[in-house]
Amino acid sequence: PREYRQFLIDHLVRQGAVHDVPLDHPEWAAIVCVDGGVASEQTDALTWIAAVGVNSANDSDVAAALVIPVGSHAERVRSMVMALCELAAALETIETHGEVWMDGSLATPLISVVTGLLVSDDVTSELICKALADYNADVLFGDFIHYASLGKIRALPKQDTATSYCEEWARQVQHGELAAWLMMQRDRIVATQVLRPGQFL
Repeated sequence: PREYRQFLIDHLVRQGAVHDVPLDHPEWAAIVCVDGGVASEQTDALTWIAAVGVNSANDSDVAAALVIPVGSHAERVRSMVMALCELAAALETIETHGEVWMDGSLATPLISVVTGLLVSDDVTSELICKALADYNADVLFGDFIHYASLGKIRALPKQDTATSYCEEWARQVQHGELAAWLMMQRDRIVATQVLRPGQFL
């Protein structure tokens, strides 16, 4: 509700919890994030997969495509191709920006690639092996692990269901109805309602 929203905004501002993104400080490193996308189309015999990994600075985009026979493995292979693109985009981003953030955990792209290997169809297995060689997956994995261990690749687990901020705010506010409402909310939804573009908690 609108009245809860403004009360909470006022409380967070008084607490010094709302900050502006420091866009006017060139000496502070910009946060550059990488994400991926994938699309596929299926005919009677083939599944066509196209994926891309991009960064938020718009100076890296890595695309890949793969055509495989139709089968129950298609979703796993889709995730694998997208993960390879994200890995490649992350490594390109490190070269230009020094560090990069990825969504999920650091293990997510590695798990996606390994899970994509769980294919019993020989033709699909050969196509996957060729794609892994074409995209230099062994180098991607090695470099990814190296830079992650140096702290240059960081991950932000998805927080769709997190409630710790809302629970803390419910304890802080002196407003019974707002506290009860906050205890039923999720952090991401409430943060989206109280923050303006260019702000963070």
